[in-house]
Amino acid sequence: MLKFFFKKQQQVESLIYEYLGTLKLAKDNFHDAIYACLASPGVCDTFDFLMEQTHKFESKADDIREEIKTLMYGKALIPESRGDILE
Repeated sequence: MLKFFFKKQQQVESLIYEYLGTLKLAKDNFHDAIYACLASPGVCDTFDFLMEQTHKFESKADDIREEIKTLMYGKALIPESRGDILE
């Protein structure tokens, strides 16, 4: 039983790091998109591509967040720690 608890906890921890990495990619793409558009006003093909990539990363982050919630509320963690982690 104890081994199961730590396995679930490691899964949640791994997903949290994946979530944070995906958010960083979304932020970096958004940053690059803004600067690409400011660097060449009027021609924003790069901007459109980078914004599409940003949207994909945001969507992936949402999916990861939902997976984290599912694991946490599926009795992966004790109830007292769930709220703190989600915040």
